[in-house]
Amino acid sequence: MKPIAVIQGIPRGKATYNKNPSKELLEKVENARKIINYVIPVGIVGYPGSGRKTLAYCFKHIREDGPFNEEPLKKLYGYHQFVKLDKELGYRVIVKFYVIDPRNMPPRNPPGRLKEWSEICCMIIVFDITDKRTFKAVPQYMNILREDAFEIQENFYIVGNKRDLRRTDEARHTQVSRRSATTMADLLGGTYYEVSATQNQNVRPILKAIKRLGMRIRYVEQ
Repeated sequence: MKPIAVIQGIPRGKATYNKNPSKELLEKVENARKIINYVIPVGIVGYPGSGRKTLAYCFKHIREDGPFNEEPLKKLYGYHQFVKLDKELGYRVIVKFYVIDPRNMPPRNPPGRLKEWSEICCMIIVFDITDKRTFKAVPQYMNILREDAFEIQENFYIVGNKRDLRRTDEARHTQVSRRSATTMADLLGGTYYEVSATQNQNVRPILKAIKRLGMRIRYVEQ
């Protein structure tokens, strides 16, 4: 009887691995390190005193909780500031806010009235819910933007500021109701948000909406 052969191992074919994997490995590491930057330019306009500068300041400090203890910058006209959102896998979102000069403001350096409206991803129109004058000015700002060749479709947001000052007593007639603001936004084709910039209330949803819009339009930094 022949002895049973002991199998030492399974025969293998020719090796197909890269004998010099350093170059291929470096390419994979380099590709993994590449991060797509979405730079989203956003304009902010509004009636003087509506809180548009405070809102821009609030976006800048979006990671802070609670009210702000310091005044926002007074030279935000024609000024921009970056907001770096949390970096996700493979991309980084940077929102660039511009506070736009009204027509009746003196010229500044750099000018706040941007000529490259086509580069703006979206526009924020701010009004004060405690002052109906600022609310009635919203359609006027829409007309100004159209005159400046900014194509307004669904890429703008109407923001009612100072929600912390909303009252339920007899002074109700002096303020703008949520229903009126929402109706106007629907008629104009935009989206309405009600916030308190000084108290940092309900501001983050606007930033999330801007992020979704900017990534959908794909404002990729070259």
